[in-house]
Amino acid sequence: MTVEREFQGFSICCDHCSDYVEVDSPDHDWDDVREAIRREGYKAEQVRGTWEHTCPGCQDSDDNKDGGEMPDETW
Repeated sequence: MTVEREFQGFSICCDHCSDYVEVDSPDHDWDDVREAIRREGYKAEQVRGTWEHTCPGCQDSDDNKDGGEMPDETW
């Protein structure tokens, strides 16, 4: 998990790619941060005791890893 505290808020980085979202929160209020990342479509979950943040693009990629889709190849 990468959370960087900045002067007026936070930068929340996806743990799977280089995408990030900046959250303005002059009071450094975690409720503001959680609401902002939800609005942006980020998913935050605790994995083995560590918080993991996933952007919408990586969530879509993870959803497709189950083998449920047919390959684009023509045989």
